[in-house]
Formats: sequence, C-alpha cells, structure tokens
Amino acid sequence: MKTLREWAVDNEPSKEMLWKDAFWKQVIFMRDIIGSSVLARKGDCESVYDLVKVCNTHCSKSIVCPVYYIELTNKNSIDWTYLKVWARYNFYNWYISIDCDKPIISDFLGVIGDPTLKASGCEGMSDQEFDCYADNKNRFTVDVYDNYQAYVFFRTIKQQLNIRYE
Repeated sequence: MKTLREWAVDNEPSKEMLWKDAFWKQVIFMRDIIGSSVLARKGDCESVYDLVKVCNTHCSKSIVCPVYYIELTNKNSIDWTYLKVWARYNFYNWYISIDCDKPIISDFLGVIGDPTLKASGCEGMSDQEFDCYADNKNRFTVDVYDNYQAYVFFRTIKQQLNIRYE
C-alpha cells in the first residue's frame, strides 16, 4: 500500500482536467489536515505525512481518485486498541467508514445527518461499506458533504478516543 504522497505523485491528473485543482485540494486536506494534525500521533509512522495510505481507487469527473486508509493502534490502552478509517471523496461528498474496537458514542455535532440511514454507493470501498451509525457504533459508514463536516467528524472521533500527539 502506498502512502498518499507517493500515490498522488504517481497519479497526478493531467493539466487538461478541469477538476485537477479539486483533486489536489482533497489530497492536501487528507494529508495535511486529517492525517498530520487531527489523527497523527508520535511514532505512528516515520513522518506524520505518511500516516494516510491509499488502499484503492475510484473515478469521479474522469479523474482517478484515492480511497484513503488510516490505521491507528493503541496497544498500551484499555480503552481502545485499534481504529481503522477508509474514506473517499467524489468532489461532492465524503464517504467515511470506521472500524474501532471501542464504540464511538457521539452526535458528531450533527454533521452525519440521519444516523439511521445507511450510506451506499461507496465506489472503491464497497468491502468497507458498513452498517449505519445507529445500528453499529463500532463499525459504520457515514456520508458527509464537505471538508468542514469531514473535519468535524474526525475531530469528534479524536476527542472520543482521546487521540493526542504526544
């Protein structure tokens, strides 16, 4: 599995593509905001910029886009031992799947909409398309509409699991 940095350089959209700037904005958002400042902890990887991996792809606006993967382990904790995140953005909304051994109990400040609705159509991550949040608080898939809502969603998980860069 390649790091997001490696994958993005290898799969840069051509200059003619109308959505190439949006492609780079999503890559930088996941690498610099979610990966390195929200979920990163010392020792997770050699560089906090390498925390986000690419596990698959999907196509949107004729551009090959990444399916992001983040895995955190917490072997010295009795609260939680692993968190796995899959996410993909299609220039309209984010699909995010969570797998954690600790139930995540939150209203996510309302950014996931109706928690009883199952997200579907997660191209590129259909094997990680889980139940709705209301049915399974350990393993679920949500749909959020923009980077702000994705940021709030990830910050809520960070707070719930007490993830700190120490």
